[in-house]
Amino acid sequence: MQEKIYTRVTDRFLISHLAGETVLMDKQTGDYFGINKVGTAIWELLEAPSTGTTIVRQLLDRYEVEEDTCKAEVQHFLAMLEAKKMLLIEE
Repeated sequence: MQEKIYTRVTDRFLISHLAGETVLMDKQTGDYFGINKVGTAIWELLEAPSTGTTIVRQLLDRYEVEEDTCKAEVQHFLAMLEAKKMLLIEE
């Protein structure tokens, strides 16, 4: 089975960076989303089309974290972004 390829949606959001974290405002709804340091790293990796596996590998290179924990957190974060329509997804 082929992995999904994710790319972030940016044209719908105003983006601000502050102290290593990111705040996004949905221009359509006015909703704000705060993303912590690791979430910001994932958001930045999603600038180019990426798979979950690619994101996990890059985070493991940057941070001291167990692989299983990293995979679970990345899956959770991608699911949250997908639910909020913040990702383009290729199957």
